[in-house]
Amino acid sequence: MERCVISIRQWIKTNMLKLNNDKTEILIIRPKSAHQHLLPESVRIDNTNVTTYARNLGVTFDCNMSLERHVINISRTAYYHLHSIGRIRRYLEQGHMKQLVHALVISRIDCSNRFLNGLSVAVVEKLQHVQNACARVILIRSKRDHVTPMLLELHWLPVKCLHGLAPAVLSALLSPYCPTRSMWSLTSYYLISPLPELKLANDPSQSSTQDASVYKLLF
Repeated sequence: MERCVISIRQWIKTNMLKLNNDKTEILIIRPKSAHQHLLPESVRIDNTNVTTYARNLGVTFDCNMSLERHVINISRTAYYHLHSIGRIRRYLEQGHMKQLVHALVISRIDCSNRFLNGLSVAVVEKLQHVQNACARVILIRSKRDHVTPMLLELHWLPVKCLHGLAPAVLSALLSPYCPTRSMWSLTSYYLISPLPELKLANDPSQSSTQDASVYKLLF
């Protein structure tokens, strides 16, 4: 491993780049069962610290790739902003409050959400609690109120449905938007809006089908 770090430093130097030793960390990814058989946290490799978690492009990766530290950071920041919004919500209309929650909280849940696929239920539940708190702040509801009607009122899908963790019965109803070329919307996880099925207006048997198409589009 030390030879690997030295090779990286030589490659960086050859390409006329500079590696900042004070900000460089080594993350050893291993299963939990191998935790005792690998290097301790205090070890330094070629004057570089070995750490248990590292931040890269806004995502905090840990040595077990559980992303638990990342979710904890998101939850801590989200509750801070929700507390701040809650202190001024009496002066805001519901539309403005919804914009604040989306900008300061929901955007953090959606950022790099592809890494959340396949996480444990306990980790995903923490994000679901954040989303539930967002719904209560926007609709000014109590903690004792059931959250499912709130999510339906806001037309919000549960966190596990958006990140591919829902049962196949629910996931099959969603059509993710996949742009044909590399765009910023590729990581936004948009959904394709279903097109309404056009039927003859004088055919009463098709009214339920048209209503279902409209309901899916509104949702």
